[in-house]
Amino acid sequence: MRTSLVLLSARLLDPVTGELLPQTALAAADGRITALGTPRTSAPSPTPRPR
Repeated sequence: MRTSLVLLSARLLDPVTGELLPQTALAAADGRITALGTPRTSAPSPTPRPR
């Protein structure tokens, strides 16, 4: 089985705020994408507004 590894750098969007996160190194291998480096804690999700 042949394995390919691709390293790239990306700016990701925070799904809660829509702001760009600090630059993140990503590794893609065997159809999976993994973030490299120290895990970051994200801000808590905002409380949903009543409708």
